[in-house]
Formats: sequence, C-alpha cells, structure tokens
Amino acid sequence: MGKSVINNGSSANDGTGDTLRAAATKINNNFTEIYAVLGGKTATDLSASAATLTTKITLSDSATGLIRFEGTTADAHETTLQVVEPTGDRQIVFPNASGNVVLDSSTNTLTNKTLTSPTVNTPTINAPKISGLSGGGVLQDSSGNEVLELTKTASAVNHINLTNNATSNNPKITAKGGDTNVGLELEAKGTGKIILNNSHVLKQETVNTGSNEALSLLLPFTEITKGTAGTYSIADGVAGQVKYVVNSGAGNAVITPANFGAGTTLTLQQNETGTLIFDGTNWQILATYGGAVA
Repeated sequence: MGKSVINNGSSANDGTGDTLRAAATKINNNFTEIYAVLGGKTATDLSASAATLTTKITLSDSATGLIRFEGTTADAHETTLQVVEPTGDRQIVFPNASGNVVLDSSTNTLTNKTLTSPTVNTPTINAPKISGLSGGGVLQDSSGNEVLELTKTASAVNHINLTNNATSNNPKITAKGGDTNVGLELEAKGTGKIILNNSHVLKQETVNTGSNEALSLLLPFTEITKGTAGTYSIADGVAGQVKYVVNSGAGNAVITPANFGAGTTLTLQQNETGTLIFDGTNWQILATYGGAVA
C-alpha cells in the first residue's frame, strides 16, 4: 500500500478537500502500514509471515546510540551495531556489490582484493604467487633497507629454485626453467669478489671401466680407480670450464680430450693429477702433478 495523502483543498474552508472521515481514514491507513513494520501488526498488503521490525531490530536512544539485531529466533543473543563518539563528520560507504562484511578480528578468506602499501606482520602465506612486478620487486628489512631485489627479464623461461631439507641434508639453490640446460651465475659488483666462507666441495664421479670411458662434463671432479691401464675421453666444454682429474688406480690412465691445446693425450699414473680448463676451442692444462702430455 502506498502513502495516503490528505487533500486539504485549494484554500481554507473552500469545500474542495477531503472530508474529516476521508482524511481520518487516510491517517489510519498510513499508521496501519507503519505499525505493520514497526509495531508488530500486519497490514492487509504485507505478507502475514513477514517479520516485523520491532521483533528483529531495536533502535536505542541511549547516550551511546546503537542498533540491535535479533536473529531468526528471538533469544538472548543479538548483534549490536554501535559507533564510537565521532570527532568529525564520518561516512561509511557500502559498494554496489554483494558480499560479506570483513572484520579486523575475524578469520576471513579474501578473493580478488588489491592491497595498496599494506603493513603485514608475521603473515602465513599458502602457495604464494606474486605477479605484476613490472620492473621487479624488493624485499626490505624492518628498517626499510633492501634485503633482496627481484629483476624482471622480458619473456623469461628460466629461474632459480630454493629448496629446504631435512636433518643431515643441505638446502639447495637450483637452476630451473624451460631450457634443457640451465646454468647458474653468481656475479659480484664492480671489483668485488665472490667469497666462500667455508671449504668448498667438488661434486665427484668415479670411473673404472677404462675403455674409452667418457669423463663427465657436469661433474667438475673425476676420480679414476681402475687397477689396470685404461683409456678415457673428454668432450669439449664451455669457455672457462675447469675439470679436475685424479688417478688413484694402479693402472695408467690415458685421457684424450676432443680438442687439446697441449697435444693429443694426458697420461696419469697412480696418484697423479691433472687440472684442465676449456678456452672455448681447446682444453688447456692449468696444472698437473706428474702427468705426461703426448
């Protein structure tokens, strides 16, 4: 039912307005509709099952001022909406969208939210994915100083992986990506040096068949343990690659690099060593203990 407006005529007592009875009827209709919502009585054009405002919402004119909401069931538990004494004109705007209100002390799941310059203390982030770093990104310490800088490369396909580990196993930094072979670069700034604070251990392979056996280009250190004479080969590496070879076996080890700047073969007897470096074209001898070049 819409609002009933009393026709009070064009001028006083001109006889064109509503009669007293008609005006009283309109007044009663208006109050009936209001009371149906506020007072608990159902108007003829309102649903008889509709909950009335007074049983579901309480308005308080106390000093604090509040709105109290009853739930579906009238009981001892309600939700109260209350404001802190304002020190200025305030406005709370609800967006043109459906959803739930998020509270600062409740546990909520947020979807498709953008946080601008947030301060997040001790967060737990599950399966994080950080995107949209147009030029990179920076992780800072509690004083705002840079700890880690991320730099974007256009159309990047390779990256690093950090892996933790269990007791007695080492954490790892690993090169990953779309390429079949992915190296890992460490670069100091200016004349700065790359410093290893502890002893470094070369990953080792052991070979002992000695029938033109290929030495690994992936592992920097090869130990030959064959008890009799054997032959070995080494393919071309990449410029600057270093290869360490030790013969701890009783038999002579004859090593034939694919391209060898000093000759054709390097022969190591038992307990002799050779250190080679690839210059981009040939393997060259950096050092040898007892090795014979032919």
